[in-house]
Amino acid sequence: MASLDHMVINDEYYTSRSTWELIINYIPEETIVLEPFKGNGASIESLIELGLNVMTSDYEDAYDQIEETDEYDMILTNPPWNSNSLKQFLNVLKEVDKPFILILPITKICSKYFKDCFQDIQIIIPRSRISFINIDNKKQPSFPSVFVCYKMYLEKDIIYL
Repeated sequence: MASLDHMVINDEYYTSRSTWELIINYIPEETIVLEPFKGNGASIESLIELGLNVMTSDYEDAYDQIEETDEYDMILTNPPWNSNSLKQFLNVLKEVDKPFILILPITKICSKYFKDCFQDIQIIIPRSRISFINIDNKKQPSFPSVFVCYKMYLEKDIIYL
């Protein structure tokens, strides 16, 4: 099983439509969503099929698009989980200060770098472990993931699905 301590660069876990279906009702209608890490494109297709207005970019220019365009209302993504990429991404999110929903391993919100960027968050905890699509057909991660929300103004700070 993959673990956060042993993840390698080619451990790519994409988000399934069924995962996005869990939180679709928490995204206000008419919201323009930026999904900066399009991966294999399946996540974008799923979000569009679920009725969202979605913008995307290539990984190489994801940070530039987040910082340089104001055409989106919120960020909705399953970002890279390795510490260096996630630190950089969180710092960009902190700078733009827009609403977001991220899929992250629950342990990431306990990291110093996460707490340095965000403390006022809300969490949506799925009833069962999130399943991911893995391009290498590897087993699912052994750790639970949650939806980390910022400026989404949910009715409670912790929502159990």
